[in-house]
Amino acid sequence: MTPPAVAAIVVVFNPNVDYLRQCIDSLIASTAVELDVIVVDNASDIRVELAPRPHVRVERLAHNRGFAAGVNAGLVRTDTPFVWLLNDDAWVEPGCIAAAVAALEQAPQACVGVAPKVLVADETKQIIDSVGNVLMATGEGFNVGIGQPDLGQFDHPERCFGVCFAAGLFRRSAFGEAAVGALDERYFLYYEDIDWCLRANRAGFEFWTAPAAIAYHRHSVSTRQLGLANRYRIVERNLLINATKNLGPRSIVAIWSRRFYVHAVGLFRGPYRIARWQAIGTAAIRVPSIVVRRFWNPAPASAMSDAALFAFAEGERPFFDVDSFTANEHGSARAAALARLRRRNNVVDD
Repeated sequence: MTPPAVAAIVVVFNPNVDYLRQCIDSLIASTAVELDVIVVDNASDIRVELAPRPHVRVERLAHNRGFAAGVNAGLVRTDTPFVWLLNDDAWVEPGCIAAAVAALEQAPQACVGVAPKVLVADETKQIIDSVGNVLMATGEGFNVGIGQPDLGQFDHPERCFGVCFAAGLFRRSAFGEAAVGALDERYFLYYEDIDWCLRANRAGFEFWTAPAAIAYHRHSVSTRQLGLANRYRIVERNLLINATKNLGPRSIVAIWSRRFYVHAVGLFRGPYRIARWQAIGTAAIRVPSIVVRRFWNPAPASAMSDAALFAFAEGERPFFDVDSFTANEHGSARAAALARLRRRNNVVDD
């Protein structure tokens, strides 16, 4: 049997060379798939050079247009039926991609992507980084399971909101205009995966988890060079852009109101006082163009309501310190893992 053809797209900008080599080497070592690796260099200050490797090529962009644009550039350079996205600060086990392909082929026909079990790298314990992602009614998106110890609570395939683009497998056709379409390059960084997965759910497509596919991720290594304040500003701006672009009027008003309150309080208590108002201001500047586009190009009838989209986040919360980039290995993270395991096994407390 001919192994499935997969294109692995790795977008880089001023990468840690050792981490990038580990990422590429892990992809090359993948078993039971016919893999081509496309490294998209987003105009790094220093040209990315990799020793010649079979089935690995580097495509250098003239300008840094952000992560979404890097992925889109990689997509137009391949015609394989499957696409694997991987951050340059992540790596995969040899059988990871093959297990993901098997999970995608076994999932319902409407499934266009699967989320592997991604573990936090450099931890003495098995800590979850992501098993897909969710979107809350507050407009906040985060990785499912992040910071929880891996107790087997995610070991059975299940439908999920979406796939974190740090590591995931997709049908190449889903990025075509007849399906979900390309990534929205207006985000530059952060929330492009939430946006794309939200649009896919709206269009009637599905995502499932693939817990047998194991990857590892050094959380946010590739974006720490931005600094915490800049990361916060971009995340908060894109949270509002995603809500304004994709959600219903009630959700939009609720999310904007909540963020105004949060940032008003933050002006007095800190941190990131300047970044907060930069986020609000830059998001507000984009609102008119988003509203005009929604008016002149209304989306087709949605297969899912806002409430149904938010339902995927029920019972989920992050256990991760964004300032130190480490998992919060405290009792509540373990309690959440055990609670999820009990829910999955239908265990009822006496």
